Amino acid sequence: MISAKTRKELTDHQSTPFDYILGCRMRRQKEIREDVLTRGGRFEQVDEKLQVKEVMVDDRRYIIC
Repeated sequence: MISAKTRKELTDHQSTPFDYILGCRMRRQKEIREDVLTRGGRFEQVDEKLQVKEVMVDDRRYIIC
């Protein structure tokens, strides 16, 4: 899981020299709870028991599973 310190270290640089994925508890992060989970849109079935939806908030990309 991510901490505020980790997010700050990754986003304070002009360009991060690598791609990264951060996992988070959906309802504990204010932005996710208020801006991501409330967005409309359809989930895409990618496996028998897995659906995903992409949500953009400013320049951040969220993938909800």
